[in-house]
Amino acid sequence: MNAVYAAIVESARLENLKLLTTACGIFPFYSPAEHGGDLEIQTTWENVTFLHEEERILGSCEWTFLCHAEGFDGPPVTIRASYLVEYRAVGDNEEIAVAYLKDVGRMAAYPFFRTHVATLLSGAQLMLPPLPVITMGTFRDSDRISARIRPLRQKQETPGAADEKDAQ
Repeated sequence: MNAVYAAIVESARLENLKLLTTACGIFPFYSPAEHGGDLEIQTTWENVTFLHEEERILGSCEWTFLCHAEGFDGPPVTIRASYLVEYRAVGDNEEIAVAYLKDVGRMAAYPFFRTHVATLLSGAQLMLPPLPVITMGTFRDSDRISARIRPLRQKQETPGAADEKDAQ
């Protein structure tokens, strides 16, 4: 870590983190147990600004959750949320200040997005696994991560249960 980045890390304090926008689309007949699917999360940044005189770095971090499944025109589940992330930090190198915001700010917003997704999926009665816990290294080379889920299995009768019913 170079000295300029280290100075920003040392001085940075989270000032503001709040939900700005959200959108959710769920295909009404999608069932994870029936259709399975691939889960994908993405993150992007917009309007990243370094205000040197005010010692602020801020931007809009958008997280997207997609569930892709065969037999649907587009993903049957899409959830998007963007968050304002603002840090107070001392420094005069815009490139390094923006790199700091992108590295650390997305990690600050992710737990809120993870909770948001779980709440919406629960309200829609969709039994999907929770989003993974991620680390800063998860997005080093890409803004996307993907995970395959297996279709949930229907409850099976225990062996011998049918014999007991026949005996009664």
